[in-house]
Amino acid sequence: MSRVPRGRSPAASADGVLPSYAVEYPSRAFSSHAVNGRRDEYYLTFDDFSPIPLTLPFVPGTSTEVAQVVKEGGHRALRQLITDAPFVKDISSVQSLRKTDFLFGDSVRDPDAVFIDAEQWLHKNSGGFIYFPKIPRHRSLTELRRQAAKREMSWRLTEEHESVHCGYINHQAAPGSSRNHIIGLHPGVLGLDALPRNEFLASASTLRNRLADLGREMPTMRHRFYGWVHSLDKLWWTRMTKYVLSRWSEELHACGLYAAIRASMYGLPVSAKHFFALCELYNPDSNTFLTRHGELGLALHEMHKISGLPMGQMLYQEYFPSNHELSQLKDPKRTKSHVSLKQFASYLFRNLEINSGEAICELAPLTPSGVNSLLKKIDAHSYTISSPESGFPSGTKFKSFLWHATAPIRPMTPLAGYLAIWLKKFVLPYQSGDSLPLEVLYLAVQLAYKKELSLLPVMVANIHRGLRQISSAFTRKESESPAQIPTIKVELPYTYLMAWFVLHRSDMMSFSSRYGECLIDEEKPREYRTHLDIGCFNWLVNIRPGYLTFRVRNQCFIEPYLPCRFARQFGYDQLYIGNPRQQLRTHRGLVDGLRAWLWTVTGCTGAKFSLPSAERQLNLTFLSCRWLLAANKTVPVKPIEELVAGEASQVDSRVIRDGARSQRARGKTRRIDEEGNKAFSSAGEASGGDPEDYEEDFERGTATDSEEEFHPFTRARPSTVAPAARRKKLVRKPRADP
Repeated sequence: MSRVPRGRSPAASADGVLPSYAVEYPSRAFSSHAVNGRRDEYYLTFDDFSPIPLTLPFVPGTSTEVAQVVKEGGHRALRQLITDAPFVKDISSVQSLRKTDFLFGDSVRDPDAVFIDAEQWLHKNSGGFIYFPKIPRHRSLTELRRQAAKREMSWRLTEEHESVHCGYINHQAAPGSSRNHIIGLHPGVLGLDALPRNEFLASASTLRNRLADLGREMPTMRHRFYGWVHSLDKLWWTRMTKYVLSRWSEELHACGLYAAIRASMYGLPVSAKHFFALCELYNPDSNTFLTRHGELGLALHEMHKISGLPMGQMLYQEYFPSNHELSQLKDPKRTKSHVSLKQFASYLFRNLEINSGEAICELAPLTPSGVNSLLKKIDAHSYTISSPESGFPSGTKFKSFLWHATAPIRPMTPLAGYLAIWLKKFVLPYQSGDSLPLEVLYLAVQLAYKKELSLLPVMVANIHRGLRQISSAFTRKESESPAQIPTIKVELPYTYLMAWFVLHRSDMMSFSSRYGECLIDEEKPREYRTHLDIGCFNWLVNIRPGYLTFRVRNQCFIEPYLPCRFARQFGYDQLYIGNPRQQLRTHRGLVDGLRAWLWTVTGCTGAKFSLPSAERQLNLTFLSCRWLLAANKTVPVKPIEELVAGEASQVDSRVIRDGARSQRARGKTRRIDEEGNKAFSSAGEASGGDPEDYEEDFERGTATDSEEEFHPFTRARPSTVAPAARRKKLVRKPRADP
């Protein structure tokens, strides 16, 4: 194994030539406003008043053993939480514990104080007093920082061992083996040839296998790719992007977005067959793509190489700030909702279409007659407040915000407008319907004024959210045609995903430190901040288990990020991890989103890790080879006749069960009526508390809470208690005659 000498920069090879695959993470220190890399006590020790009550990290009734094991957060417990391995207190325990919803605790309901009502903005500028209509408002996640969940994260993420039993696979037969020096990425099982106790091999729950279990195959072309960008020189998107890059070149270079915007100018040609070929390999349980050579994941350093998007130091949140938060800005802006992206672009930049024959120019101020015309169109009027409001005395007269459009537009305003379009068309298309949501405007202004938002993690989270939505839709059971795949509208950044698919390399990395160097995430004295620089801390975030959080209004998409499952993409050897767990939460409220985000960006954890060597042969342990062979077993597509028969059996079972329940309910109603105690208004009310009613409620709850749940094939795992989904199948079977 070759190593780069300690005195040599990692960006240069032995002959002094810069490698073409290097990703340069900055070696500078964190800025004072950055949340990343802070010690967890930093979030918990704020003494400012917060109207939001603290929520517990675990649901009521959680045992002391569960809380203790989760808080201690050792390698073994962490691996058990992200896989289907039994969750036990220690290595000698045989009693399984309840697994929590997240790696840091349970999902909680957002307190009512988290939500705020629509507010009207009153403002004074050089033109007088103006008002904005009432707009739904939201709290920033930073207002919830005291809800952070304290946890132990002093893991040794990388570990070197000599002469470990490694494997290789020939023609998908049995794995071969050899003894090698390895650098493993935890949490993983090292050095074992046999599976840990109570763990079993199974076919992976890829989308291809899920569809086969439903008797379906991937569609050929019946899918509309909302969010896939492909443009030519003559089209409005490319013309506008060229103008913006030329007009604000200096500003975009200063805020680090020039390369990212330049990369989005043309996009990629749409290719349904390549996208569906990638989708077949996707496993929503682990957010990875299963190939015969191993699992692949959307590693953050690779996505940075492809997109040019920054890791950033401030959380990306799509929300409309409250009046209190807007009061800290000099000049808040608002635009009409339900305006298409192209309409908004044509409003900001004139002559975008090439057939206009004129040069692109920016928005000009409105004339008073133009404002009056708009006021008449929307039926807006001035009004006078009758009592003091927002710091203004009673009797103050306010006119519509449209009068502000008569002032000359600031140079940064069109740039902020373009960034809003760029975010929703290319980077983070979600629920926009090709329209511009209000919640993105505040973010665009922050980017224009050089705020370092975390665009990269949220873009990857949005890809996983979209793939999960596609997987759920393609595998949804339809009563009309069991073998037909529903056609739905799913928005995700297809261009970045397919660029990763086409350009994927496993060695796209570089550091501000040296290859092979051992680092510790220690606290910088008296600063509540990690001693690591930005580059090395970003690498730590790359390789440790965490979450990618995408916040939209009052909901958060919380996608697990498990780099231990695709360690070779980071230059480490692949250890055995196990079958992915199916019940990790992915869509919750603001408190859960805050805790997941802080779990990922917390520093000063004491975690130890080594940077990978510059050039070395990457290995799989023998046990990980065995798991890979089992996971890659495909499931044959079920015949339509078998699926139809199964559906008919379930219908008959439900009819029999409903008939028996109705008969018992009528009998119960008659008995109580004869006694004169109570008369029920319905059979359903009369049958309250019946065990079969509970089974039906449980069945409905399972279908609702776990609609994306999938059950692995060829599992040979013995169990005395049937899992939830198995119980669901059992209650649907016709009852045997006694």
